[in-house]
Amino acid sequence: MNTKLITTIVALLFVASFSWAQSPYWTGDGGKGMRLAVLEPTGSGLPTQEQWVLSQVQGSITADFNRFSAITIIDRQNLEKILAEQTQSLSGNYSEQDYVRLGNLTSARLILTGTIRKTANNYMLELAVTDAESGERRASYPPKAVSLIALENNSAAREATTDMLKQLGVNLTAAALQELKTIENNTAKIQAENALSRGITAQRQGTEVEALSYFFQAAAFDPTLTEATNRSSILVANISSGNIGEDARNEIQWRRNWITRLTETEQYFNNYFDNFFKTASPYTLFYSTDIEQGAINFQNETVTLSIEATLSASEWAKSVEPVLRSMQSSIEAVQDGLMATGRAAVWGLDKWPGQSGFNLKPFGKQNKNFTVIIELVNSKKQVIGRQTLQTAGYYEIPAPMPGAKTNISVSAGDRKTVSFANVKVDDITDNLTIRVASVNGVNAETAAKNGVLQIRAVASLTDPADPSGFMIQGSIVTGYRGKAKEIIIPDMSIYDRITTIGNEAFSGLTSLTSVTIPNGVTTIGYGAFSGCSSLASVIIPSSVTFIGNSAFSGCSSLASITIPSSVTSIGDSTFRGCSSLASVIIPSSVTFIGDSAFSGCSSLKTVTFSRRTNIDKSTFPANVQITYSD
Repeated sequence: MNTKLITTIVALLFVASFSWAQSPYWTGDGGKGMRLAVLEPTGSGLPTQEQWVLSQVQGSITADFNRFSAITIIDRQNLEKILAEQTQSLSGNYSEQDYVRLGNLTSARLILTGTIRKTANNYMLELAVTDAESGERRASYPPKAVSLIALENNSAAREATTDMLKQLGVNLTAAALQELKTIENNTAKIQAENALSRGITAQRQGTEVEALSYFFQAAAFDPTLTEATNRSSILVANISSGNIGEDARNEIQWRRNWITRLTETEQYFNNYFDNFFKTASPYTLFYSTDIEQGAINFQNETVTLSIEATLSASEWAKSVEPVLRSMQSSIEAVQDGLMATGRAAVWGLDKWPGQSGFNLKPFGKQNKNFTVIIELVNSKKQVIGRQTLQTAGYYEIPAPMPGAKTNISVSAGDRKTVSFANVKVDDITDNLTIRVASVNGVNAETAAKNGVLQIRAVASLTDPADPSGFMIQGSIVTGYRGKAKEIIIPDMSIYDRITTIGNEAFSGLTSLTSVTIPNGVTTIGYGAFSGCSSLASVIIPSSVTFIGNSAFSGCSSLASITIPSSVTSIGDSTFRGCSSLASVIIPSSVTFIGDSAFSGCSSLKTVTFSRRTNIDKSTFPANVQITYSD
């Protein structure tokens, strides 16, 4: 092999390795070679129920330093183990000698510490990075006022992370700065991180069952959160062992310890639900803005106007399911540990949870009654009609029992007609407004804020989700009666979150030009948009996994389409006859493309696959160029 060829190969390998090492989040070395231990901040003035925000900030900073730099971060669980073995506090005010000791224990040159102090109106966040060898302050984030919400959604920690990474010499890209500035809008992800932080704090405070329940919750909200899964596995093994402390050798004390654990389990779940129901209303009152005219009294020159209203708790029931699953798993772990002692029957505790206890207040049937004052207001801000709506419902949560599925029962919508009688004709203006004035004697806005009853206006209860005329059955959009050319499909109806665009739901709507499908939809059904010849723009969310047969066939104005990486299957004739379609990117998640999926796409020139695939290329027109982005 000649020297020139060898030189060329080496140069190419160097360029390839250099390109491989680059990150979309930083330029240069990204702080490579630094080693950092992120300690939990010290809490000052924080009540017990807010101590978890300390772990939340620690977790957020740890994750973001890992993501947005090449700095080596000590794993939080390993850090806890190291410090626990040395009886070294996980947080606190450290001296220079402490930094040297922490650096030696963790092999970290840099130590990140901080303080969260509660004031009368908000919280003060302060952080610093110290060199463990020299005691030099390498980065600092001076005290800044932040809200509890900013601590919960990580926006406060992310702002501090951005500042400190810059001080440590990490050159963040525009993409990194934008992402660090963006507030997380994934509710499940935030709930998971909050639950994990609460669990860590509960475990440190010695309440194992509470900690375990939170870890299970975190994993239920976000299955990819491996730290929650790891922590719950360790705790389950500890609880299920059957032993509680060194006093297990003394059987009387052993039994007492187990009664304490069972009591703790019951008290925790009681307290949890007591607080939960104070802030999370099970019910939403939906009322229509479609005002119907009734009988006219010609003598008095008055008329009866009416609207429809219904009470629903279906959406709430779904939000509680992850909590109940975590409870059930926690109870099973406790029961397994009790049975592992081999002494449950002798101690008289073998019926737990059942006859031996577990008298949880929140479980069983809960009836709810509401007195709602609804007003009819004209464009002059005059109240021209007032009516009292009496509505009621119930929900029932069976106590979680090992081996038994826990299903929440909720009453069907309590639908009623609200009539405003004797409305003076002269008081009626072109625009009338429905206003909910109070709920159970409390201002409606205050009632909603306090979790008494949520209130939502809809176009009508026949087409419940949207004033533009969407037809919905349960979680499926079945049709569209509106006249809009550009539509945004709603993400939920009054009964369920939308998950499916039904078969032929929008088929043949030739005036439709733009469609946005909401996040949460997983399936686009057979012929959903077939024959929509003017449809030029479609936004498909990353929740969609299946696009059915002929879903977009005959959409001759559709020039481009983005198939999200969540999609695994594209049906037969899905894009058949999309004659304006010029290019398509097929993500690596797609494992099946049906027959004639792209036949008749006369303008289609390039198809890009995210990876090499065994999908039959005859699916595409013969003159199409196939490329691979990998």
